[in-house]
Amino acid sequence: MYKFIATGFYSGLLKPAPGTWGSLAAIFIIFLFQYLCPWNMKFMLLLFFLFTITVGTFSVRKYIRKNLKKDPSEVVIDEWAGQALTFVFVATTVPNLIAGFILFRFLDILKPWPIKSFEKLPGEWGIMLDDIAAGILAATILWGANLLFRIYYG
Repeated sequence: MYKFIATGFYSGLLKPAPGTWGSLAAIFIIFLFQYLCPWNMKFMLLLFFLFTITVGTFSVRKYIRKNLKKDPSEVVIDEWAGQALTFVFVATTVPNLIAGFILFRFLDILKPWPIKSFEKLPGEWGIMLDDIAAGILAATILWGANLLFRIYYG
């Protein structure tokens, strides 16, 4: 079960670019939340995030200990956590989902400061926290872009 969770319901086993596939799987889940329970979208995002960091961190710990890998590319539950955070402050419209996906992946791959510093933490903490930091930064940028768009276009 821990492999199923750590690999984002096996989306991280897809090649090439397992992090991108994992992020797309998270976007798909967030998109489904929008239609299954639109009245409680922010609450669902919060639950999704809490699931990914609690159950995900435990699963990542077990996975890296069992496979003796420092940061396996197939582990994508961290991408799920980051993607969930990306949409906390904005509506989960299709344009925001696309922009948030691209922005999060860009920040996750580029790893500007301070994101890179979290990656250096040991074990599952380094794996999880750099993507959470990327999600926070992506959320801030996406929120700002939405705010500027509303101000400019009314």
